[in-house]
Amino acid sequence: MLIKTILTIILSFSLLQGCSPKEVLSYLCKVDGKKATEEKYQSIEKNLSRDINLFVVNNDLYLDYNFKKIYNKYKEMNSNYLKLKVIVRLSAVQGFDNGVVHNENFEDNDHHMSTLEVRTTGQGLNTNFYSSDNFVPFDDNIHKNINQSITDQAFLIGIAALDKKNINEFIESFLTKGRCQGGDKYGKVVSERNFNGVHIILESEPEWFVGKGQVNSFAYTVYYTKATDKIYEKSLYY
Repeated sequence: MLIKTILTIILSFSLLQGCSPKEVLSYLCKVDGKKATEEKYQSIEKNLSRDINLFVVNNDLYLDYNFKKIYNKYKEMNSNYLKLKVIVRLSAVQGFDNGVVHNENFEDNDHHMSTLEVRTTGQGLNTNFYSSDNFVPFDDNIHKNINQSITDQAFLIGIAALDKKNINEFIESFLTKGRCQGGDKYGKVVSERNFNGVHIILESEPEWFVGKGQVNSFAYTVYYTKATDKIYEKSLYY
């Protein structure tokens, strides 16, 4: 995925630099960044893992997908940081063979970019969900930028306007969890909540919450499925 390619570049750069950036989340709690990184690898269960595709299929968590609607909304948005990838073959005017919709306003910026992708589970027609790979600057606007990315993506997917208080609390709990508790034994930080008929899942790795060298970026993934009382964080598969 795109985020893995960019992650490799950023990690290589940060290792060369060897310096710690400003800890913009230090107001949440004080942690030992080195400890948070090391603990992730000490207890990973190698035989178990989370699988968003299985989570969606096993719990019938499909979301509607209408190419014309999402395409028109994306054109209306005219975002300079958000890419849209769909699951139909696009014309030369619409975009590219890989499903990425053409957007002249998009600016390629590794520190602030998102790719929202329509995903198929392979179970036939209308068995879709959505995911996004995201980078935002690791600075004092981190909360605001995460909020903006989710709000923009929710608009494209067709989710009703998100309650400002609830979405802000959700993002703050995610940042607090990653900064103060670090990753779980599977090396991830996961927070999830239902909003207006949609289950939104935030996932990242603990190192991003304490900064990586001088790169000053924060990477995270967002999954969007049908609302559910099932918990992705606790859904583990062999």
